[in-house]
This record gives sequence, C-alpha cells and structure tokens, in this order.
Amino acid sequence: MILSAPQSILATLHYFDISDYPLTLEEVQKYAYCPPMELADIATVLQIIDDVLIPGGYVTCQRGLYSIAGRSHIVDTRLERYEAVHKKYKKAMRFGSMLAMVPFVRMVAVCSSLSFGNARDESDIDLHILVRHGHIWLVRFFCSTVMEILGQRPNIATREKKNALCLSFFTSDRDGDCSTLARAPHADVVDVEFVYWISQHDPLYDSGDYYERWYKKNTWITQWIPFHFSKAQHPRRTIQLAWWQRGLKRLSEYIVSLFGNWLEKLAHGFQMKILPLSLKQHLSTGTQVVMNDDVLKMHPHDTREQTQQEFIKRVEIIKRTDICKS
Repeated sequence: MILSAPQSILATLHYFDISDYPLTLEEVQKYAYCPPMELADIATVLQIIDDVLIPGGYVTCQRGLYSIAGRSHIVDTRLERYEAVHKKYKKAMRFGSMLAMVPFVRMVAVCSSLSFGNARDESDIDLHILVRHGHIWLVRFFCSTVMEILGQRPNIATREKKNALCLSFFTSDRDGDCSTLARAPHADVVDVEFVYWISQHDPLYDSGDYYERWYKKNTWITQWIPFHFSKAQHPRRTIQLAWWQRGLKRLSEYIVSLFGNWLEKLAHGFQMKILPLSLKQHLSTGTQVVMNDDVLKMHPHDTREQTQQEFIKRVEIIKRTDICKS
C-alpha cells in the first residue's frame, strides 16, 4: 500500500496521536507511513504541511511540533513527559550497567514508550536484552534474579510497575529477525505498533556492533517506513565497561562454559516450572508470548491488536478525505 503524500503525513500523525505524541518535522519525515518517494525530501514534507494540511484544517503546529487539528494539547503532554523520560533513562543507565556485566549479554537496549521519549510517570522501563546463542534462559535467570533482589522488578501482587525494569524481551545473536513476531496484516495494514517498536530501539550497551547487525536483520520494517534509519548511540546514554569489568565478564563466561549446556537446561527447566499461568495460557496461541532458544517474548497483555484496529479506522477515514487524494 502506497499512500499519497498528504495521506502519508496525516496517517503518520494519526498513528502517533493514538499515544498522545506530536512530531517534529524531522520525525514526520523519518516515520512517514507508506509514503511516496517524494517525501524523501524533507522540504517537500514541509511544503505539503504548510500549503495543504494546515490551511485545510487537518494539522496544527505549535512550538515546532505537529499534531492533528484539535489535538494541540498533546504538545504540552510531550513536553511534560520529558522530565519523567530523563529520570527513567538515568535509572536505565544505572541498572543497565549491571545487566551488561551478566555473562553472555551482548546488547542492552531501551524500547517501547521510553525510547520514543513518551513514557508516562507511572510507566515501567522496557528493555531488550540480546544474548549469545545457547544462553538465553541462563541470562534471563541471572538478570531477573539480580533485579528481583534489588527490588527493581514489577510487583505482580499490586500490579505496581512505576519505574520497574521490564525484562520481557530477550533474543539471541543467532538470527535476530523479528518479523515472525509481528501480527498478521489486516485490511492492508501491517502490525503498525510492532513496526514502530522495532524502529525505535535505543542501544545503551553494545559489546560489538550487535545493534547494527540486529537492525539490518529487521530492515523489513522499511517496507512501511522506508525513510527510517538505525539509531546512533547517544554519547551520554552509552554504557562502557571498564577493562576489569570486561575481564571479569570473560572469566565468568569461561567458567560457565565449562558446564556445557547443563546450566542452560537447568535454568530453562526451573523457569518453565515457575512460569505464571498468565504466560502459560498464551503459549502457542499467538505472538504475545513466544519462548524458544532464540526468543523470549513475554507480553501477554500487549496493545498491538487495539492499536492496529484503531489505526485501520483512521486510515480508512483519511483515504476518504478529498483533500488528501491529490
């Protein structure tokens, strides 16, 4: 599906409007949904917004942020969330440094609302941890156990998750292609939330170009957002292990390797035994919960279906809008 230039811009703004997130001009172009190639020129994006969408009453601009007409209040929402985002990133850096020391961890990346800079004050901190193949269950056991001891995991009993570390997505370095985790397209609309989720990973720790390799395995997302590109590490949001930490990590990996795959099997069996019923019920029933030797994805209550349905409704309205057909 290729939309006209005005349709693409409006569809992009509508997708992010679902989560109360206005966009800068650069973001409108970078995240343009199913755009024609003319939108590769950011000047063209600006011209269409200024000459067509704003005069037509479809889009407004306030403080350099673009939103759907009548929704300019979300500009304040985005700005207000900056403080919460800053605090959560500081915590992600602090505990991400600990996770980076876990044997066989190759990448720690922030994902979901925090990586977009759109985290609410009550939100948790979602992390994607990429590990060396053959050790995914052991790494999850180490990471979850350490964070549980430190009191940094969500409270299951009270459902309190503010600033907690969500360790619900692990992948191995064997492949990295996440396309099989996407929901099936519906009404010619892809699993749009998952596409943008993949696009916005923010690597904090990368032990050797693992993020770039993972991103290249997932360039299938450019079928829908062709102007997107991988995200460079922020110099003040980069975890670097000291020489002695790297040495200690290599030593611990060597010691673990002496046991062969026995510890991996033990960690696998133990975690499956204590797996919550809410996760077991979703095994083999979709893409919310996936558990194998290359992927551990534990999101039984993800919002992708609702987001996809809402976006489909909005795209259909956009397609029927006369001014957007040119």
